[in-house]
Amino acid sequence: MKRLASLLIVFILLTSSVLAGNFSVSSLTITGANPGSTATGTFTLQNLDNRSLSSFTFIPSQLIFGSATLATSAISFTPSTLGTLPQTSTSSISTNIVTSSTQVPGTYTGQINVTDSEGTTQLTPVSLTVRAAPQLSITQTLPLRFSGESGEDVSRNFALKNTGNVDLSNILFETLNFTNRNANITFSFNPSSTTLTKGQEKSISATAHIDDDAEIGVYSGSVVLKDSFNPAANTTLSFEVSVQPEVCEDGVVGDLTLDIREPDNGDDFKPGDDINLEVKVSNSGNDNLDVIVEAFLYNINEDEEVERALSEVSEIEDGRSKTFEFTLSIPLEDLSDEDEYQLFVKAYED
Repeated sequence: MKRLASLLIVFILLTSSVLAGNFSVSSLTITGANPGSTATGTFTLQNLDNRSLSSFTFIPSQLIFGSATLATSAISFTPSTLGTLPQTSTSSISTNIVTSSTQVPGTYTGQINVTDSEGTTQLTPVSLTVRAAPQLSITQTLPLRFSGESGEDVSRNFALKNTGNVDLSNILFETLNFTNRNANITFSFNPSSTTLTKGQEKSISATAHIDDDAEIGVYSGSVVLKDSFNPAANTTLSFEVSVQPEVCEDGVVGDLTLDIREPDNGDDFKPGDDINLEVKVSNSGNDNLDVIVEAFLYNINEDEEVERALSEVSEIEDGRSKTFEFTLSIPLEDLSDEDEYQLFVKAYED
């Protein structure tokens, strides 16, 4: 019986010689984080022991807000591990949390598991508040360009996307009357209103009605696209309407659309110059078409054509596009420095 008691005492003495690290970890709170950005905050380790502690690791949990989450892969630390923490000293650990552009707004919570080389673990709470950031974006190059003759209705589509982190339930497209001393143009949209959930994109049709008395020229303006419940989401659609002389007896019809790559809008030329044209033509119809592209230089002040050039005929398959390259030469004579000239381009089936 005495031998058993002595063995028990020895065992207790041996186990009590294995020491655990004594340290504390502060909580981590980050407020006002913007979606689609990296939020940064720090937490602090303090060595409460009378000796150095070493080899700290940091393992985050998933952060949760209702059914929304932030994965552990979105969380990183600088330094990623801590080698040595001298006795009674402190060390700040920088924490980076990456949020997506559509991250649901709210306060996300979780924890960080901090462990040293001796297996001592502290769990520190984490709180990240993501702001609501409503935002609409037009996902194509602006201005939206229209080209037509006086009295015509010309339609173009543009892509509108909800790039914010809240659903938008009442986006309005109001009719716009654009009035210039030389033209009256009315814009309407189809649909006239819509909804967009986070990350959703829709195609919207805009129609420019060019008044019968509109003078030949290029007119620019803009319209604000609004969400009635989230004004911060509003975005501006800029447009450019080119009122052109009659280029086709039946006006703009068919399944061909143009994208003038060269020359750029606003490029300057002088008499005798060659204008190198690069025009991408898309065939949205169901049939292959033999297409020709035609360009003509027009004197706006005199309301008359100055020069014309044609591309070669080329077949465009249904649903495909092709780029046409050709040259228009500006005459040396019969041009006035006081007049305004514009280049017009059309494509049609040969």
